[in-house]
Amino acid sequence: MKKSFANYLSVLVEDLFFSPKDQVYWSPEHAGLNGQKLPTLSDEGTVLRLTKPNIEAKGSVIYFHDGSKNLTAHIPETAWLCELGLEVYLFDIRESEDDKGFPIESYIRKTGKLVDRILQEIPQEQKVLFSGNFIGAYGALENVSKASEQAAGLILHNCPYSFRSYMLANYGPGLGQAMSALLASDYQDPYVLVSEIKDVPIVVTYQNTGRLPISEFNKFRKTELPNLSYIEFPAKAPAQTVNKEAEELRERIIKFFDTRTTS
Repeated sequence: MKKSFANYLSVLVEDLFFSPKDQVYWSPEHAGLNGQKLPTLSDEGTVLRLTKPNIEAKGSVIYFHDGSKNLTAHIPETAWLCELGLEVYLFDIRESEDDKGFPIESYIRKTGKLVDRILQEIPQEQKVLFSGNFIGAYGALENVSKASEQAAGLILHNCPYSFRSYMLANYGPGLGQAMSALLASDYQDPYVLVSEIKDVPIVVTYQNTGRLPISEFNKFRKTELPNLSYIEFPAKAPAQTVNKEAEELRERIIKFFDTRTTS
């Protein structure tokens, strides 16, 4: 009984990172884009490739979001990447009652399979940007090594420095410690994975939306790595707001794919 309750609490704690909703929010046509679903195995999930009509592809972006069943909600926030001449790959993992282990274990396992499928579609000579939002940043970190020399860059938005520190910052020393102790320990924390990436330029971005404390971002800022840089967006500004921070990120991404320069 105690073991069953502990398992339930463990799943509950990890579910705090996920917010799946089985709903259609936007279509590619709403954003003036072409959308193509890629064939995948039935138990893996859904992959959607977004392209801008009549624009030659300069590279690709694999976008990792936090959860499943809400792929189309992320079309507006990624459409601007298509305007830069990039193909954007969005995906949902498919959840199953037969999934074993912690939610994050299933997330990483299925994410890895979908990334393998996406990389089959991308020509080997084409550069790939990995971009992850919140827990999706962890998925990007876990998979960027698969692109080998194709990886143009890595963007981590509102990424927890570590799962334990995230719990402590949000729930305090008592409850936060108890909840962090229930998390699966099989996977490395984000800051460990970041420190292991040497040859790929990394941009850590942060915006205060009330979901992730700035203390997590500040811990990354104290990390002295030559390939790591930071952008802090104004608090709670609308996602599509054009400001100097958004322009800075845009210029960074353009540079990632500029064959005349090296990052």
